[in-house]
Amino acid sequence: MTASVFGAQDADKALVPTGIKTASYTAAASDLVPVDTTGGPVTITMPTAPVDRARVAVKLVAVAGGHTVTVAGGGATFNDAGGTSLTLQLLNQGLIAQYDLALNVWYVLADDLPLSQLDLRYAGLAGATFTGHIAPAVVSLADAATIAIDAAAGNDFRVTLGGSRVLGNPSNPVDGQKILVWVTQDPTGSRTLSYGTAFAFAASLAAPTLSTAPGAVDVLGFEYFGPKNKWLLMGYNLDY
Repeated sequence: MTASVFGAQDADKALVPTGIKTASYTAAASDLVPVDTTGGPVTITMPTAPVDRARVAVKLVAVAGGHTVTVAGGGATFNDAGGTSLTLQLLNQGLIAQYDLALNVWYVLADDLPLSQLDLRYAGLAGATFTGHIAPAVVSLADAATIAIDAAAGNDFRVTLGGSRVLGNPSNPVDGQKILVWVTQDPTGSRTLSYGTAFAFAASLAAPTLSTAPGAVDVLGFEYFGPKNKWLLMGYNLDY
């Protein structure tokens, strides 16, 4: 959602912006409280014993150093869950809460979560531990005299050779990208494979000679080195 949720109020319940808060502040009913945490964390306390259905909005409008906004319940809990506070940590994140007098609960009616910042809620790829498998999409390549690969389509490519072919230079590569190319012989077998000019081989790891048996499967691994616009052969395994 975007900041437009803050306009989704009945006219007689319109929220009134306060000045930007950089220090602790106790909100009043109908406050829309913008908060700047560039100087440090800030606590915004909800009104104590407000009228039934009172509404308050809090929005983080500037942030630095990972500082957060704590929204304290002011003696009430949030969302029937028993929690007495909520935290805003993303730039442009905000909330609207409405008070239930009978239950002494603030119900969050709207969360303003900026999509560009949502990745901060999850573990980064660097150093992250995954508890399940990760399986790249398998991309089937069309057999042709020159086999085309769009590197942006995935990392695992598979083709069955219907004749002796050229593995074309992959388009849309990214520096450091690794790909596997699985090559299967058709029922005739003895198909050969040569390589486009963007593929590079070392004296110690020359271009392999494919298995020739009908139905044989070979797998080739390459990594893209952007500075030289080359796909380097990293290894292969023949005749699966």
